[in-house]
Amino acid sequence: MAERRLIYLTSWRATVYTVRRGAVMQGPTFPNEEEGYEQFTSYLAELPRSTLVYVLADVVEEDFHLEMVPKVYGSDRKQMVSRRLAQRYRDTSLSLALSLGTERGQRRDERLLLSSFTNTQLFQPWLNVLRFSELAVVGVYSVALIASQLARRLGFGAKAPCLAVSLQPAGLRQTLIEHGRVRFSRLGPLEPGDLKQPARVAAAFAGETTRIHQYLTAVRILPREGPPLDVLLLAPTGRRQLVEAAASSTAQVRYHVVDVAEAAHRIGLRDMPTDAGAEALYLYLLANRAPRQQYAGEQIRQQYRTHEGRVALLTGGGLLFLVCALFSGYQWFTVMENRARMAEELQRSRAVSEDYARVTRNFPAIPTTAENLRVAVEQFEAVEKQGRAPEAMLVELARALDVSPNLALENLRWELGAQWREQRPDTRKGGGAPQRPDAKGTPGTPRYDIVEVSGRIRDIPASDYRALTKAVDDLVSQLRRQAGIVILATRLPFDVDSDTTLSGDISEVRDRDVPSFQVTFGKRVGAS
Repeated sequence: MAERRLIYLTSWRATVYTVRRGAVMQGPTFPNEEEGYEQFTSYLAELPRSTLVYVLADVVEEDFHLEMVPKVYGSDRKQMVSRRLAQRYRDTSLSLALSLGTERGQRRDERLLLSSFTNTQLFQPWLNVLRFSELAVVGVYSVALIASQLARRLGFGAKAPCLAVSLQPAGLRQTLIEHGRVRFSRLGPLEPGDLKQPARVAAAFAGETTRIHQYLTAVRILPREGPPLDVLLLAPTGRRQLVEAAASSTAQVRYHVVDVAEAAHRIGLRDMPTDAGAEALYLYLLANRAPRQQYAGEQIRQQYRTHEGRVALLTGGGLLFLVCALFSGYQWFTVMENRARMAEELQRSRAVSEDYARVTRNFPAIPTTAENLRVAVEQFEAVEKQGRAPEAMLVELARALDVSPNLALENLRWELGAQWREQRPDTRKGGGAPQRPDAKGTPGTPRYDIVEVSGRIRDIPASDYRALTKAVDDLVSQLRRQAGIVILATRLPFDVDSDTTLSGDISEVRDRDVPSFQVTFGKRVGAS
């Protein structure tokens, strides 16, 4: 963490303080003259370059002015505020504008408190030394800005107006706080002789409070008719009873006296110089929680802006490193978990392999290799998937036989996937089987599910060729009516081919001879 130095600046000197671990420690003091500037320069040269410097000014030359401005935003507001400050103050190098909220009206104007150190020449020598030292100046602050924070920490000024009165080396500071914000502040210097007499200091608390209350009422900052004003008196350590005796509450003013030591304990300040006044409280609050508003311009704060950029880069780099480290840790954990799973799976695989080997050692010897068995099983499964049954073809045959009661079946042969050349529709060969391709088949020849039916013709004399032919033709015609059925071959009890000679004596045919027939039909493989 960077070192911090707080400079308490008054009209006649600058005192360096250090706040560390809840304690305020006083450092060297430099008078407001050339010799003091040289000593201050030497002191700053010995500080580390990373030191942060806070300037707390407690001077008389401080102005506060309330203005009502239109409610605007962005760059328009910035330009308007700069213009109003330039109209109000001759030198705006140490000035600021505090927003006090918005008026509840039709225009909703913004209440803007303009503030500036009117005697900037008092600050220039000290600020020049700080600028040339190249230390980071966080800002220039007024005791009035810290007084509002101190009052809130002590439980005053959050809602009702409150006047905080405190004693510092610069004098008696009186700050009006309204809704947690500074509304007006004034520093009343005390004579050195009065500071050495506790009774006069206690009387000054009450007397200055009465005068400032009358002034605030006269300029209408406070209403004439209203509730009593709460006044917080920060009495010097050990003088609370004197201040309480001097300050008596009235219908217009209600006093609350708090000892500086008690206030330090309530805000968390554990240690401070024995002779310190209320400035120790302000310095402690400034070091721990500096207000966002301050008086210095950007020319004085250039080194601090560089410091902020450096801190932002380091913080971003640290966060990025942390994210990368967390991601790397997660990846490492995932890798280790996967390795553990792989080891478990390998161990399980070895156990399964050992069990398999132990079981297979008891198997009987097989007449062929495992590869041949695998191929045989695959082929069997393929044949089983493509296998077909003759039921469908037999159903077709049964339907055809229903219209041919004179035909009696004797033999039936079914063949799957055979190759045949289809007969011409008008050709009928009675003496032999139809021609078939060789076993290897001819490319392009269709394959059939084939049924070959043979049997006898009953109740028709062998000499009645016309009736015999009609009986077989009826069967063939009925089969052809079935979807997808193709007649491949027929054989009648006699030869009727045109190139043969019909011979014999019909009268010689004996009635006991039963004529036979044969019909071969099929359906193309793949046909529905």
